[in-house]
Parts: sequence; structure tokens; C-alpha cells
Amino acid sequence: MSGHGISSGMIYVGKLGKRAHWETPKAYINLDAEVATAGEDVLGAEMPYWPSYSEISPHSRLAYLRWLMGGRRDPEYGIGYVFLFFYGLERRLFVDKAYTEASNLIQEVNELREVYGDNGSFDRYSQSFLDAAIFAHDANLGDFIYKPMAEPQRSWELPLRLRVAIGAQIEEKGAIEADLALDWWVASRDRQLPKTVRRVFSELRSVFCLRFAGKYPEGLKFNKPKALIRNQYRSASGDFDIRISLDIPDVGNLTAPLKKIDALAQECIEELKNYSRVKAKNEGKGVSLEAIAQLPADVRSRMPSSAVDKLRAWLEERISHDFASVAVSDIFSVTGVELDGKPTAAKVRRVSSVLDIAGYDLEPHPDFGGKVGIGQEMVVFRSEDGAAISASEAYLSVAHTLSLSVAVANADGEICRDERIHLREMIAQEGKWLSTPEKVRLAAHLEWLIATPPTWASLQAKLKKLPLDGRRLVARFALATAAADGRIDPGEVKLLEKVYALMEVEKNQLYTDLHALEGGGQDRPVSVKAAEPTKDYMIPAQPAPQRQVDGPVVLDMSRIEQIRQDTHQVSQILSEVFAEPEAAVEDVPEIDTQAEMESEEGAFVGLDADHTALLEELMARTHWPREDYERLCTEFGLMAEGAIETINDWAFDAHDDAAIEDGETLEINRELLQGGSA
Repeated sequence: MSGHGISSGMIYVGKLGKRAHWETPKAYINLDAEVATAGEDVLGAEMPYWPSYSEISPHSRLAYLRWLMGGRRDPEYGIGYVFLFFYGLERRLFVDKAYTEASNLIQEVNELREVYGDNGSFDRYSQSFLDAAIFAHDANLGDFIYKPMAEPQRSWELPLRLRVAIGAQIEEKGAIEADLALDWWVASRDRQLPKTVRRVFSELRSVFCLRFAGKYPEGLKFNKPKALIRNQYRSASGDFDIRISLDIPDVGNLTAPLKKIDALAQECIEELKNYSRVKAKNEGKGVSLEAIAQLPADVRSRMPSSAVDKLRAWLEERISHDFASVAVSDIFSVTGVELDGKPTAAKVRRVSSVLDIAGYDLEPHPDFGGKVGIGQEMVVFRSEDGAAISASEAYLSVAHTLSLSVAVANADGEICRDERIHLREMIAQEGKWLSTPEKVRLAAHLEWLIATPPTWASLQAKLKKLPLDGRRLVARFALATAAADGRIDPGEVKLLEKVYALMEVEKNQLYTDLHALEGGGQDRPVSVKAAEPTKDYMIPAQPAPQRQVDGPVVLDMSRIEQIRQDTHQVSQILSEVFAEPEAAVEDVPEIDTQAEMESEEGAFVGLDADHTALLEELMARTHWPREDYERLCTEFGLMAEGAIETINDWAFDAHDDAAIEDGETLEINRELLQGGSA
């Protein structure tokens, strides 16, 4: 062929003589047609939208023949050459009825799709070919296996393969499964898909299938439609159409089941919004740990991840027991959260969400009363199933009491071994009022407090501002916390003496309160009317007798319970003492707001699906001969004049200019539309 040897076959070749061009199939390589010797039109700039070998330029013929010689997979060549070759494949199967060659033709189209499938037109036409290739002849439908969409594929009509799959399943089982339901929803959308769907489609499928199974354990049931599948394959070349009739219920016009599917799909999209935003922030860098942390837990556990495995191994290597101190810089580094200064509350929450993937958490935590940004280490611990996401009042009361007790114990610059034991026992004794996860967190929090104790000087000023009744209430609560097991030993009394003294509550009041808890005294201080002052004599107060505590004192649990009822009031008082000053600007993780601000409805906001599909097709070229444009409108089932009017009305609303300049040759304002297309 003009000096070009092509050995791979799958082409029509011959001398067509004086046959009229409209009688000549577009794919035929006419040996009489002139072929240029140089200057090939690689990009296909001289090719019309519906090319015919007999009508394209000699330079385009040269490019086409070289593309064929090169193996038909070179992505540098224009899509027009791919279509010209494709015209021959569809003619061979459907017009020549070469069904024995169907498997080879289908394989060729699939291989072409791997290289050129990103082109919207070729994707649509080639997929229609593959559908029709299965169902156009006497194939055994039992051999048909539907494969769920790997990527969202919205079409201007419900794909034949999907109609067959849904119809066959509803006829056989009276219900459809999750994968088919989701694909039906995607393909039937009357508007473009939200960005969230396109960005996280595989994750959406996982969430949707789980929620669908929960809501429709036996599948989504609906009545089988009476209409049967009647489909028309329109050839890409425009040379022929074929009718496909199948005795399978056709769901193409049903709406009621889709409403149920849509409601569930919207719930799943909402669940994935945070995940989608974090993933968008790290576009091109793979799925980060921080993104995985935003997935629903039941979905996350079903998605294997080497990054999660690596994180878990790192943690297990360092945390041999229940918890361990880890450098702040290390824990931020391994979780992938940028530190960039001190660990703020927002950053710590992000680290916590990542650790939760592997079953760990950290202290201090801002949602549990912890002060962040202090010290060089944090305590990482194995978290318990069912742990609360925020602190209860009981937890905060004990946590603040621990902070106070640690500050007191460290007032002399050292927390001795006995004091550490008593502090830990305070947590162990709280079983009646705290859950197991809360006690686990408190143990980790205490380890951090001991490593980074609050300074007494920083607390004393705040404590002095409290009224005496408030200080006494806190002191009594510290006593009740230490005595939560119904007994108190000399070591605990020694620590409590420091608490009472440093809070400027009379030291003897401790023994009065202890006596009251033994059951032999009043369980509340008695209010006594103050005497009138005298000018004559000052009689010194009789000192209250002190007790020497040599052994454990057994206490009345009912009286301890009464003091514990002040949990709410104590929590409020200590929260003010240990409160962090609010930062002027809260740290918020940066999100790719550009991606989120773009329309959630896809390429052309506000334009209906049919006209959007047409406009996407028109965007392939700047100039369209009127004949080609009208033919394209026919393919989409649209009126040529009405389509121009609809698209331009939309363009003026969206961009204040026309998208299509009408005439014998239509001009597409691609520069205007680039900003509105995805």
C-alpha cells in the first residue's frame, strides 16, 4: 500500500474504482487514493469528526498507514485514526456477521481502550460495541458475567450490559444486589456526579455495599417490569444500525427503586466527605494515614493497607506494655501529621485519629482535659474498644484531682516512689465511677503528668482566687478520691496533708473530714453563727486534736458516696483552675479548598445531562461542520437548533458569553469553557 507494509490484519483493503463516496464504507483503504510521501498529519488536524479513508487528506492517509504499521497503539496519533480503524472492526462483526471472530475483535477493542479509553467519545462508542458484541448474536447469556464499574461511568443512556445484568437478576431473584444498585444509580444520574463520588469511588462502593447489606439483607426487592429489552446499536461510523432484542425485563424506565438507592447513596457520600477532603489535600501522594483515619471504622477494617501495617508495627515495637512515652516529634512523624512548631489541640486530634486506626491513642488529649504543647514527650497507650470520644464529668473530676495531687506531690521538686504508688492507686480505686477505657486513659495521663508535672506556682495563684468553700470542697473531693476503696493508709494521709495545706485549708480540717468519713461524725461541715466581736479580750481558739494515723483507716462508703455526688461542682471548679487560655487562632488542617469550591456537580454546572454529554463531545474540536454537528445531535436524541439555544442560555448565565457560534461551521468557545470543565 503505497510502499507501506501492514501485516497485522483487521483492515479492509481494495481498489474501489468509481464507486461514489457515499457507497464506500469509511474504513476501506482505497488503494487508488493518493498518499503523501512526507509531512504526515500525526495529530489528525485535517481529519473530520467522522473520517472516511477515501475523503481524508493525503497527509492524513500517510499518518494513518504509519499508525497501522506501528501496531495501532501509539498514543501520539490523533483519535481520528483510532476511530477510522474501529469502523472496520464494528463492520466486520455486525455487518459481515463474523461471529467466529468475535473474541479476537473484542480483545482488540479492549486493548485499544487501554490506550485511548480516556477519550470520552471512544470510551462511549467502544463500550457500546462491547455490549452489542455480547448480545447481538446467539451468544449464551449464561456466560455473561457483569463486572462492577471500576470508575464511575455516567452515560446518556443506561448501558446495555447493566440493563441485562439488573433485568436478569430481578427475574431470577426478585431483588438486586449492592454492586448493581450502585452502578444503576451512577449510570442513571440526570446530572453529573459529585466530586466526592469521582474522587473516592472505590471507597464509596465499600461503604455502600456495607450499608446496603444492613438495610436490604435480602437485596433490594421490586416488581419485575413487563417491558423487555429492545436496544439499538448505532455504529460509530454512522454507516449502519442494528437492533438487539432480549427476553429480559428492562429496568430502563423505572424510577421508584432508584429513589431508594439514591437516598442510601447520599448517606454514604456524607460519610465520606471528610475522607474525600483529606485525600484531595494529598492528591498525587497516595492515600495518607490521616485520610484512612477519616473512613468509617467498619470500612477501614476491611481495607488492607501497608501504611497501617507499618504504623502498627512501629507502635508495637515501642509499646511493650500498656503505654510508653514517645518523643513528640517521633509520634507526629510516624502518623504523617506535620508538626511545624508546638503540638496544638487541632494537630493532636489529627494524630489521635491516625493512632486510632491501629488501636492506640495518646495523652495529653485536648478532648479529655489534657494540656497540649507542654513537654517533649507524649504517652501513647493501647486504647480500649468502646472508648468515649470526649470526657465525662466523672473522668474530668478525677483527672483534675490527679493533676492537683501531682502538683502537690511535686511541690518539693520530687515525686517519691510512695507518692507515685498512691497516685496510681487513686485510679485503681475509681472502678465504681469510671469505665475501663477511662481508667486506661487516666493511667496514661498520670504517666504524662508525672513526667511533666504542673508547677505549684502556676496553680497557687488560681487556687487562691477560689472562695474558701470552693477550696474545701476540692480538698474533700481529693480525700474521697483517695478513699474510694473504703480505706486510707498513712502514706495517702501524708499526701492529703500537703493538699489541704497548699490549698490553704486548715490542716486539722483533714482529720475532721476523715473522722466524718469514719461514720462517727457529721458528713458535712456544720454552719455556726458567728459570735459578736468583743473589744475587751481575745481568746485564742482551742486547737483541734490531731490524730496520729499509724495504720489503715476503714471508712464509711455511703459517706464517701455523698461527697462524690459533688462531682459536677468539683469538675467545674477544677476546670477553671486547669483551663488553657484560648489561642487567638485555632490550628485547622489545610484543605484543598480549590477542589472543594469547584462544583460538586461536575463539568458544566446547571446544564442537564443530555446537553452536558453533547457539549463534552463538542469540546473535542473548535470547528464543527454543520452537517457533522446535526448528525451528532441526532445521536444524542437532541434537536440541533434547540441544543444550541439551551447550551448558550446556560453559558450566558454561567460565563456571560456564548459557548457556540452558529453558522455553516459552528465555532466552539473552548477557551471560555475550559474553566467550567473538569
